Amino acid sequence: ARLPAELASTRVHPESLAARAGDACPGFSSCPSSTSFPLPYNGTYPQTYPYAKGRFFPRNFSWMLGTASYQIEGAYNEDGRGASIWDTFSGANTVGMPGSVCKSAPCAVNSVQGIKGATGNVANDHYHKYAQDVAVLSQLGLNTYRFSIAWPRIFPTGDSSGKPNAKGVQFYHNLIDALVAAKITPIVTMYHWDLPQGLIDANFDEVLPTCDPAYKQGWFECTRDASGNIVPSGSQANTVIQFGKYAQFLLREYGSKVKTWATFNEAWTFTFLGSGFGKAPSIQPYMDNDIWPYVAGHNVILAHLAAAKAFRTLQQEKTLSDSHMLGITNNQDWREPASHSPQDIA
Repeated sequence: ARLPAELASTRVHPESLAARAGDACPGFSSCPSSTSFPLPYNGTYPQTYPYAKGRFFPRNFSWMLGTASYQIEGAYNEDGRGASIWDTFSGANTVGMPGSVCKSAPCAVNSVQGIKGATGNVANDHYHKYAQDVAVLSQLGLNTYRFSIAWPRIFPTGDSSGKPNAKGVQFYHNLIDALVAAKITPIVTMYHWDLPQGLIDANFDEVLPTCDPAYKQGWFECTRDASGNIVPSGSQANTVIQFGKYAQFLLREYGSKVKTWATFNEAWTFTFLGSGFGKAPSIQPYMDNDIWPYVAGHNVILAHLAAAKAFRTLQQEKTLSDSHMLGITNNQDWREPASHSPQDIA
């Protein structure tokens, strides 16, 4: 594979990193201007660290970084991308975007958001500057890169049974091709929290009735049994069904280039922190933590199952090989007892 033109003069092989340690602008043949590539610090560019002689990673060691689409891409309203729940939560102007719940600007910032006005509208501008970003990854000597695909960039309203957004699909082809050309193995996360707004009716400052089929409820979809008990909709939840179709599309579209996949990033984070803390989008500003993280968690597990079924089917069809892998990225905390007492250990 050939490098894109933007990368042709910037490719740096890992074995030449030591010789390039003194570069003023790692990853670039000459320092870009502040207008073409905004510097992270006023008037300076991060320097590489000195490389210690004789210290190497073990053979086949994966030296990687990971990112999230909403946190780095920017271009939130470009090329047909739909509104995401994080656009709504942060108060981005989503008027006219597919799936938006904001009818007129200015769109309200969620009242419980900690830093008002902090949006992903521009972020790292990765959507426009992915080529430079890949050059920097190469300069750092990375051989693996995990990134997420923005569901609303592929299916703007979350309806994953229809025609995908061609420009969004092509963007990820371009990114993957640039990574492969730079000898960086791509690992793709299907969902890193940016649910299409079209799959949930809430604007987060209004109280959406729970378990009400009249409303789209995202990961929190549920019904009530004859006794009024809450029952997660599971495999019948609309978001679960749509995610399965979305996952199948991604695997078919990019499976020839991407061998390793993760369905979800940190399900605990978007189900628990989105269920009562006001720190993440949900169907209400604050919810019962003894109930709703488990409703959402149940549905997410069933969505993972839907993706796994699609994955196995594509392997049986020989669209994917036995070397392809599908998993889920969980976050965990390491706990240690304050003392050796049985009470602390328990």
